[in-house]
Amino acid sequence: MFGKKITVTYIANSGVLVTSKKKQILIDGLHQSSAGFYHSTEKKTVEDIILGKAPFNSLDMLLFTHDHSDHFNAAYCREALKRNKHLQVVAPQSAAEKITSSPDYNEELKNQIKPIEASQTKPIVLSLKGIDIEVFSLNHDGASGDTTVNNAYLIQLGKKTMMFLGDAKADDSNFEAARVYGKPLDALFVPFTFIGLSAGREIIKKISPKKLIVVHLPDKDKDTNNLTEKTKAAYSKYSSDFPETVLFEKIGQQIVI
Repeated sequence: MFGKKITVTYIANSGVLVTSKKKQILIDGLHQSSAGFYHSTEKKTVEDIILGKAPFNSLDMLLFTHDHSDHFNAAYCREALKRNKHLQVVAPQSAAEKITSSPDYNEELKNQIKPIEASQTKPIVLSLKGIDIEVFSLNHDGASGDTTVNNAYLIQLGKKTMMFLGDAKADDSNFEAARVYGKPLDALFVPFTFIGLSAGREIIKKISPKKLIVVHLPDKDKDTNNLTEKTKAAYSKYSSDFPETVLFEKIGQQIVI
């Protein structure tokens, strides 16, 4: 059995490291953002992940919600897989293809890569390396929403359940159709947009997690539109609508679930 406590460490943007007593998963945490106002994974952290150095020396899985540069980097993934033969990647097909399409891709890595996409009305359930995962298809927010596959993941480690939405659009009908509602959650990880949008707040209320973690906040030094402060203001205004909430702003910030 897993230990009862789960530690979550903020890596960059939506990237988090989830660590239990026996398992370790990195979600959306290996990337180099081309959107300059979002955090990229720090160079030293990228190196430590690829080389399997602490605190990433027990890493079982790299899990990606979608293939955008502020969540995923194919070259980094290839190097991590080459150097860590036990490591698995779970990602949408588009991300997997970016890993395998490079001239320096080695077919020996094939068994370490699991492309997976759910339909918008039926989640996919799998168990990989002793980790139970449920995959939901949720529309990506923004202009690329029609073309970007965005996987949301529900992960169970021992008795703790966590859901990661990626860049999901705050669309109640999509969440309803994808069968997201009704899942007991210890923690829900949402993009900051869900705090300011009434539709996002309603989705959070329907999911009703024990703890809410807000990610994808801009780099404060490049936040010219003051999105972080606007998010904080919205949270303050509607605080009664939320469960216990943590905003991941500082790289290395940790919470225990």
